[in-house]
Amino acid sequence: MVVDDSPSICELVRQTLQAAGYKVLIAVTAEEALQASDGCDGQIHLLLTDLILPKVGGAQIAQAIRSRRPSIKVIFMSGHPADDERSIAATRHGDAFMQKPFMIGTLRDRVREVLK
Repeated sequence: MVVDDSPSICELVRQTLQAAGYKVLIAVTAEEALQASDGCDGQIHLLLTDLILPKVGGAQIAQAIRSRRPSIKVIFMSGHPADDERSIAATRHGDAFMQKPFMIGTLRDRVREVLK
């Protein structure tokens, strides 16, 4: 599942991951993400979410989805650096981080690495 308030980023990530063989759910708000999670009968292996979103941030979305799906892995992405206090706080529980902007190959590699 990909959560980002930019539809163009969501579409780029969807195309990239689908081309790599992944099934991808897209959401541009926290509400859409929770609805997609609740409406999905199968397993969701990965949440790739922007850390800074309007209203409800990526860390809160991850916490809400993780309460429903405890085995989900999380990659936070942000235009803010990894050493920003928000990035550090979000990844304290062993979650991964990707700096925006990123290369398509880096995205595929990072997703594959986290899902191992």
